Amino acid sequence: MGRTGSVALFLLLLVESAAAPTVSSYARLPWRAIGPALAGGRVSAVAGTPQDDMLYYVGTAGGGVWKSDSGGASWAPVFDSESVGAIGAVAIDPKNENVVWVGTGETNPRNDVSYGDGLYESTDGGATWRRVGLRNARYISRIAVDPNDPNHIVVAAFGDFFRDSPAGGTYVTFDGGRTWSHSLYVGPRSGGIDVAMAAADPRIVYAGIWEFRRTPWTFRSGGPDDGIYKSTDGGTTWTRLTGHGLPAGITGRIGLAVAPSDPDRVYALIESHDGILWRSDNGGETWSAVSDNTLIDQRPFYFTHVEVDPANEDHVYALSELASESTNGGRQFHIIARGVHVDYHAIWIAPNDPKRIIIGEDGGYALTVDGGNVWSFEKNLPIAQAYRVGVSDENPYWICTGLQDNSAWCAPNNSQDPTGIGNRDWIEVAGGDGEWVVPDPVDPNFIVVDTAMGIYTLVNKRTRDSWFVKPVVRNAAETYDARISGVRWNWESPIAFAPWNPHLVWSAGNVVFQSADRGLHWERISPDLTRNIKPHQIPPGGPIVHDTDAEDSDTILDVE
Repeated sequence: MGRTGSVALFLLLLVESAAAPTVSSYARLPWRAIGPALAGGRVSAVAGTPQDDMLYYVGTAGGGVWKSDSGGASWAPVFDSESVGAIGAVAIDPKNENVVWVGTGETNPRNDVSYGDGLYESTDGGATWRRVGLRNARYISRIAVDPNDPNHIVVAAFGDFFRDSPAGGTYVTFDGGRTWSHSLYVGPRSGGIDVAMAAADPRIVYAGIWEFRRTPWTFRSGGPDDGIYKSTDGGTTWTRLTGHGLPAGITGRIGLAVAPSDPDRVYALIESHDGILWRSDNGGETWSAVSDNTLIDQRPFYFTHVEVDPANEDHVYALSELASESTNGGRQFHIIARGVHVDYHAIWIAPNDPKRIIIGEDGGYALTVDGGNVWSFEKNLPIAQAYRVGVSDENPYWICTGLQDNSAWCAPNNSQDPTGIGNRDWIEVAGGDGEWVVPDPVDPNFIVVDTAMGIYTLVNKRTRDSWFVKPVVRNAAETYDARISGVRWNWESPIAFAPWNPHLVWSAGNVVFQSADRGLHWERISPDLTRNIKPHQIPPGGPIVHDTDAEDSDTILDVE
């Protein structure tokens, strides 16, 4: 090409470049997943089917519904076209694996719980969905499908964790979801948190009713109308079970299970002053407290799940911060699934093969086919919940993020590998929850991480050394106790570097701290900047069980 042609080509490119608006150029850029594919996220519901030992569905706290037809080797999202991603319950029709029910709205009511918009059904194995009602029941906790009649379904739903609602309780349909009866409702602050249907006689159904109210700074769990309700007509009418060995006074969250091998054997995990696990051997007529071991329900408002081996009514599983099992009817429990993760929220046991189990937890899911001797914990679900993203000032620049209960990670935005950014390019810079992950603008080899309640860590990503650098800590008690340290820390205590002086780093509880040496020494530079409302600073929860300080309020959420 001659000189004239070169000039013409240059002018043409210049004109095209000038004519293309910047916004349009960025709009054409597609999103791509860059990882880290090293951690999962909270799975709030699991389901399998006796007909196909390769088929599973999982519902997630914020990532929709996923399906595997390869026994967990690979997964595909099947709910992305719907309007919500928070899932509370999943169930497969016991007679037809193509019929799947999904209840939206996560029912683990932390202060950042996400709501749903009703109940959905798929009749083609998750390819398409239709909403079949319960739109105002924002949190659906359990779906029980009659193993003999797929048109008979009972649903437990909580109307609203944050305000009064007429939608909480249980719902029943006998026509496959075309019409619903709101058959059990006890009050605007209460809702259905569990249902258990007797497989041998689906006319017998038990429901757990729970009064709960969430505010930004605390919650209340338990009320006078809470308790176990029983139906003998498939969920059409209900009778409250009281006395006869059940705990007296108010109760909170309830988890229920009926033994498939014996419909008279019923287990109930109950938030109560009088114990933790109750058992009935005569269909709920009388009960006995069989365990007060907190292992099986450490944080009742967040866990409270129990399930029974389909072939052995004395073999019981309980899910809480750890998974546990009992082989003597609930009297003693021991930990199982060690090394999988923590914080368990869902379990499904194959009715025709009780050794095949899937569980859901904050790290994803885990499978066993030998009754729990060996667990497969594959982190192959891209459902991690990222708190925030931080970037460094280097070339290539690094991207950092903290994942809910799945550590804090950093990786270069360009791995200089033609295959892209791989798992090997991500480095773990802190464990637990990594809410704030901020690279040092002066030397990006240093990264400041907050892993809950202002527990700051300084990490050198090149040498992999790390130091705890939290302000005001002089002893272990001060790490969390504001009464000792005089400082209140939020679960997500912020970090920022001063824009006019990148050598200065700030952190904040209810006051602001400043450091000029990457957190080795701190000085307080502000008074209390919160409203300092004393009633908002008491331990959250009650009146039965008080929760951890993860709910602390009257704190600073951001500083910049």
